[in-house]
Amino acid sequence: MFIDKYKMWEKKPPLIILIIVLLLSSNSYVAQAQGTITNEFDANFGYQYNKSLGSFDDINFTPQNLTEYVYQNLTDTTAVDANTTYEWNDPITTLNDIYYNITVDIYQIDVFDDKDTFDAGEIYFSTSVNNYHERLPAEGSELSLNDGETAFVDFLIFNSTSTNLEVKIEVFDDDGVADDSLGSIFLQYDSPMNVTNSLNTDTADAKVYFNIIAIANNRPLTAGELLNGMKPLLNIDDEVGNDLPDNVFGRVLEGDDNGTDALVLQYLFYWPNERNLLGVTLHNYDFELVLIYLNISDGLSPYRLVFNNYFYTDDSDPSEDILILEKGAVEETIEYNTEITTDLNMLIGTSTNQTVRYKPLSAVENWQYATLQYTNASKMSMAGYTTFELTVETNYHNFDIGPGGDFIGYKYSVEALNHSIIQTLYAEIQTALEGGTHFVFSKTPVYSPFSFDLMQVFKAPYLISSYGQIIENIEMFDKANDAGLQLDQSLDIGFEVVFPAKVKYTHDAEINPGSTSSISIELEKSDEIILILTYDYSVHINFSYWFMQLDTFYNNTGEIEFNFDTGLLSPALSALGLDEFAYDDIFNFKDFISFDSLVITPKLLGTLMAGSISLNLWNVLEFVLGTAFPASKIIFKILGFFIENMDLTAEFFIESYVDTTVSSNDDLTLTASTIKFTEDAMVNTFDITLPDGTTAKQVQIDIADLAYKMDMGIDWSFNLGFKSPLNLIIPDFKWEIGTYPTYTAEIQKTNGGSFLIDVNQPSETTSNAADPSNAAVPLDLFFGVLGIVAIPVIIRKMR
Repeated sequence: MFIDKYKMWEKKPPLIILIIVLLLSSNSYVAQAQGTITNEFDANFGYQYNKSLGSFDDINFTPQNLTEYVYQNLTDTTAVDANTTYEWNDPITTLNDIYYNITVDIYQIDVFDDKDTFDAGEIYFSTSVNNYHERLPAEGSELSLNDGETAFVDFLIFNSTSTNLEVKIEVFDDDGVADDSLGSIFLQYDSPMNVTNSLNTDTADAKVYFNIIAIANNRPLTAGELLNGMKPLLNIDDEVGNDLPDNVFGRVLEGDDNGTDALVLQYLFYWPNERNLLGVTLHNYDFELVLIYLNISDGLSPYRLVFNNYFYTDDSDPSEDILILEKGAVEETIEYNTEITTDLNMLIGTSTNQTVRYKPLSAVENWQYATLQYTNASKMSMAGYTTFELTVETNYHNFDIGPGGDFIGYKYSVEALNHSIIQTLYAEIQTALEGGTHFVFSKTPVYSPFSFDLMQVFKAPYLISSYGQIIENIEMFDKANDAGLQLDQSLDIGFEVVFPAKVKYTHDAEINPGSTSSISIELEKSDEIILILTYDYSVHINFSYWFMQLDTFYNNTGEIEFNFDTGLLSPALSALGLDEFAYDDIFNFKDFISFDSLVITPKLLGTLMAGSISLNLWNVLEFVLGTAFPASKIIFKILGFFIENMDLTAEFFIESYVDTTVSSNDDLTLTASTIKFTEDAMVNTFDITLPDGTTAKQVQIDIADLAYKMDMGIDWSFNLGFKSPLNLIIPDFKWEIGTYPTYTAEIQKTNGGSFLIDVNQPSETTSNAADPSNAAVPLDLFFGVLGIVAIPVIIRKMR
């Protein structure tokens, strides 16, 4: 059987092959008619820039070295408007009170109830002598005592000069969290005396043995004794950890303050640098001045307090915000233009403009601190008079009234602000000039110059500083050291950045009249970025300074081309952590405004920047209404049990994309007239319809110039949330307010293109097309019928 079939095939191959070829030819025609074509054209984005610059500078003067000037000319730094300037060891002869050199020490303790049921008590003392606080022994070194036991100690808890004495000693058992009190002892002496005593605490749980030694002075207080005895009680609330000042200098000045016989305590605080909330150093050298005015005839009663304060003066520059608390003052803001002491004109200018906020001094007795707690900031000083509790507030080292942050108390030393120190401070202006400027949010000196006028204390606004003028003329500050230079420069620079891209379009090889087909258009980015730099620079330099001479000419021309492979650039940026900058909880301003997030992404298409800022409406309303209408605080306190948050949130964004328009110059219908390429949609597909009866052999589709654009906007929303258990009944509410404002920026355009599509027209014939009998037979139908007829005949012949 096999042999017979093989022979049959051998005898009749031509006919079978012919049939197969005809059938295959029919199928090949269909595939060709339904094929697609893909083509492309360049759509390179880029930017060109060319600039020609030229300058001639001729500076001919001998620079004045300010350090030399200070030591040669500033020979007297006493206050020009004070009768007497007291330096450190100078006695203040106008003070007639009796002063005592006082020491207080504890030498024994008997414990009757150690407050520990099973073990010995961990006993320590918390003492306050004229508001000088001590914890003895140090934490971790407590005395281990059981009921009925005694310990002999040697704890010095006070050593200072004072007019009177107020002693409080409290005994505690350290329990780690909530310490148990063994009671306290309180003593007050208007005339201190020598005492060796032992007293039971008010709870009778312990007996404390102590010595008081009070030696009366037969001399007036010195300036140093008064400055240390009257220094402010100090707290530190510094967000970036600059902490305590490195030095505190002081001096005392006496004079007639508009009829008041006054002593002025001039305290100068110094930090080695000032940093912003991100911890970035804004400048080195930071000085703050605090002035306390005492009425001599009224028992050294303070009547004016002056310092730099940011939170309550509402000025734009924290360095220029002065707060004056004065007896009898009304709350107001005053602008001052003050003449600077003549001897300082060379150093810090001739006059200064300052904005000052006045408040009554009585405000310290009920001061509203930033924490919304009320406190009496008027405190007994170590010397037995009245001083103030201050807080070093914010990274700018401004001061504020009242307690805040870490308690320091009187545990810092005041040093002499004498002539030598003052000369050094002004001489360091030369260091500031030589250090120049840098840019951190704004242009600022690397070293902040000492800008206070220390030689005037009775002319408002008392704390006189020209820092604002120095910053306003920062460009002049930059040029202060230029000398003896002629510079003739010319520069031609240019650069071109090219982001290669292609537009690919895919469509049917042919379209039929009266039919609909689809087209896809794709924006394909290249893996390459091209940067071309060109430059032509020439400079003629003639420089002379004392014996140094330089006369030279330099010229250089060139071109540099860089090709960056973005395929390698992207993982490299990612490895370096530069592919995306994301920050959360950037800052929170007094619980009112929070900068919640910021994301910056270096890429061509997509979201380039996004972030959100929230306004805590609840805290704002509580602060504003609570301050204006104190009676409303109880309402907010009650509502606060129910409301968790009430926020107005603004979410901003910048997104980039490419768009264009498509059209046809033929009678062709497109389902899309605009197309948009985004990071997630680089391909656009739409339909085209060719009307029936079209005689054109080709149709043309035009793609207009491609535009690279950025959308910018802010989405607003209102959020309200309730506390448990109310939130189980009423869910959190969010109202999407809308997007405003919105803005679209067109950054750049690049050329578009056109392409042709073939039209499959029916074959021309001489037959009467209107007669169905004369209609042309389709080729594929003809071959199909031929196959049906031929195959049975062939099979039959083969048999």
